[in-house]
Amino acid sequence: MKRKKKTKRPGKPKRNRFLVFWDRKWSAWVIRYPDTGESICPAATKAAVVREAAEYARQEAPSQLVVKTKAGRFSFERTYQADPRRSPG
Repeated sequence: MKRKKKTKRPGKPKRNRFLVFWDRKWSAWVIRYPDTGESICPAATKAAVVREAAEYARQEAPSQLVVKTKAGRFSFERTYQADPRRSPG
């Protein structure tokens, strides 16, 4: 039995995903930019990087900002513009 290919819904804009995490290589908090995958804007404090990332995300709406802890676990996320639809369960 063949599986159906998942298709993207027409008319839905792609959501840019910004990621804030601790980069061991730089020993700093950084933002990973969605298109290039490069790490930008290193800073010593998490709050400073989250502020900067939120500004980028607002400008690139629709977007999502995902913040991780220093251990690499999910901390919180924010969405800018339309939120994704709710799904059951």
